[in-house]
Amino acid sequence: MAQKPTLDKLIQDLELVKQMAIDDRHITGAISAIVTQAKLLGLDKPQPKPNDDVRLISELMDELSNEPL
Repeated sequence: MAQKPTLDKLIQDLELVKQMAIDDRHITGAISAIVTQAKLLGLDKPQPKPNDDVRLISELMDELSNEPL
């Protein structure tokens, strides 16, 4: 059975594809590889601001476990 690729391997493969697209002057291919890398890294999602109320999952779980049923 084949092993699933790791995030690092996927990013590495996309970097190679991106460079090939750049070398061939295939701009849309390069952009596609860049966008896919960003999505894999979660950079396409809004990032919390420093003053946002960010809580750890463990804190939320503790809070929920203390609520009456």
